Amino acid sequence: VLKFLWLSETLHGLLWTIIKLGDSLVKLFFILFVPLYMFATVAQQIFGTTVVTSVASEAIKKTKWYAVRSELNFETGMNSMSTLFEITTVSSWNMVMEAADILYGNKQYTFWVELFFFSYRIIMTMMFVPILTGFLIESFVTSFDTYEKHHQQKKGETEDVTKSHEMEIRLL
Repeated sequence: VLKFLWLSETLHGLLWTIIKLGDSLVKLFFILFVPLYMFATVAQQIFGTTVVTSVASEAIKKTKWYAVRSELNFETGMNSMSTLFEITTVSSWNMVMEAADILYGNKQYTFWVELFFFSYRIIMTMMFVPILTGFLIESFVTSFDTYEKHHQQKKGETEDVTKSHEMEIRLL
């Protein structure tokens, strides 16, 4: 497959750019991972045992979350991170927040539950993801431009050598 991708000049430039940005991509995803991990740890501590130990009431059975409770929960660290990642990338955050509100059942905690989900949503979806996406696109465009300039320069040198060889042959 990689040999096929190296055949096309455009794909060659794309692969060269991805390889060149490899170190930056690792750092970029680590920056995204840190707040996700912090919020996942907090969510697991706050909501993890509530989901496991609560008896399924009629109110919780009526929520959209109840059908996907096995995928979207905070029981383990991995489930917590997976749920928060899905909340970041998909618009399921309000159904998880509604379920957490109902599972807590106490009106005094509703503010804190909503504060957790709104702060996560604002920090990750409206701050981190757009900044990281912009950084990734800017880095990719800059690196690809560098590749194209380098490639054009090499191509120009090759054409100059070819022309000089043609002139030598004509003179002979």
